[in-house]
Amino acid sequence: MIHTRIFVDNLAYKGVDTESLYSGNMGGDGWHSGNNHEIEKIIIEAGEAKQIIGIRNLKSEIERIARRLEHGRIKPGKITILFDSI
Repeated sequence: MIHTRIFVDNLAYKGVDTESLYSGNMGGDGWHSGNNHEIEKIIIEAGEAKQIIGIRNLKSEIERIARRLEHGRIKPGKITILFDSI
């Protein structure tokens, strides 16, 4: 089982903030109408990063970060994934 941590511009990725939401389009940008949903903001700040255990959980966290990139909510210069153990 792999153990990983994610850093965004050398700040720790700590997961989502379930108290803070924004509206985002979860559908494609095609001809059809948007598919808007409330989405949790992610927490990126100094301190200890969230430990992510397992490849499926890592994939989910990467997709969560990528969704915020698509929406323009974060604009990082660098995203680092550290593998603590393999």
